Amino acid sequence: MVTLASWEGHSLEAWVASFDCWNPHVVYSGGDDSAFKVWDLRRSAEGGPALWTDRRTHGAGVCCIASNPHREHVLCTGSYDESARLWDVRSPGRPSLQADAGCGGGVWRLKWHPADPTLLLAACMHAGFAVLRCNSDPACIEVAERYPHQRTLAYGAGWCQEVGGGGVSTAATCSFYDRLLHLWTPSTVAVT
Repeated sequence: MVTLASWEGHSLEAWVASFDCWNPHVVYSGGDDSAFKVWDLRRSAEGGPALWTDRRTHGAGVCCIASNPHREHVLCTGSYDESARLWDVRSPGRPSLQADAGCGGGVWRLKWHPADPTLLLAACMHAGFAVLRCNSDPACIEVAERYPHQRTLAYGAGWCQEVGGGGVSTAATCSFYDRLLHLWTPSTVAVT
């Protein structure tokens, strides 16, 4: 492994860095300083400043960032302030907050559904796991359902790549303290 570039991107611990699914030159980052930043690697890799910085929207550290692999210019952030936020990143120099949803517990992981561009699986730390429904027109994000069988800190979340008949999906979630992996079928049906 070779380090191509490095720089100090946050004033406190950086918690997440994520490439834009549609533009290999754009990286998003978030950290314990509550900052959400957009970087253009063509200029930031040489020590240049962030293309855009937001320090006001998230009330606590930015834990996760998920670029939508199905819809260009759609991004979701999760924060320790217990909210997931939907962004329009059509202009990387000025992303636009479209909607937010209180998820509870601190949103530690977000994972887009493999076939449905409107579904996200969220690991909400002390509030367990949730399936979120996101729409861009009109812009909204809401908790569609919660996984009721989680007992400890919700930390990891992912979808099975195969979607069954009728839009039935399988979610894989894991908890921190009891080190359990749960496989479950959300009642929220994927639209494919």
